[in-house]
Amino acid sequence: NRKSNISIKKSLGGQVYLIGVERFLRGFEIQFKKKISQSVERSFKLFFGGAEDIISIIDNAKLENIKDETKKKIKNYEKRKNRVTWSTLREYDLELTNTLIKWFKQNIEDIFLFCFQRGLSKNKVEWADFIWYKNELKENKFDFIFNITKISKKISNDSFKEMIEPGQTRGGTTIKLPFGFVQWHQGQIQFHHNLDLIKKI
Repeated sequence: NRKSNISIKKSLGGQVYLIGVERFLRGFEIQFKKKISQSVERSFKLFFGGAEDIISIIDNAKLENIKDETKKKIKNYEKRKNRVTWSTLREYDLELTNTLIKWFKQNIEDIFLFCFQRGLSKNKVEWADFIWYKNELKENKFDFIFNITKISKKISNDSFKEMIEPGQTRGGTTIKLPFGFVQWHQGQIQFHHNLDLIKKI
């Protein structure tokens, strides 16, 4: 005798949430009544875009122990996307890279809820209760339903937090998460979901 909101996924993986960097930072603070530190905000704006000094950081990065050809590709990518990769961020400020990963680990439960349940909605009656992976195509048929609150509790276990690490390709353009990964996409933060990972949780 109650209404349930369901988040339907018709594919095994893909985008679950897309949001601008500033909207994510401010929205997360309001939604979970938490203050994001200046160092975390700085690391977000370098890795996902928005820092005013990105070009000078890219130009000054030596990227030692990386082949010249690969180095050139990384720098071209960074300038084109107006953000730095993990390799550049680590060289620029190792403490910032550690701070960013630590923040994701400390807040993974709320990040999961932000992506799958709440977004920027302050009205609880609009929040999703379940994720329903449902597809009727014969060649790709699946049917799984998950309680969002239960998964959010489990995802904060240390074994799942250990999965949070930077991606390795192209200098590191993503951060791996227990439910998928997060990356830059068209000047915004794009979170991805993955059914196999969610089933493991």
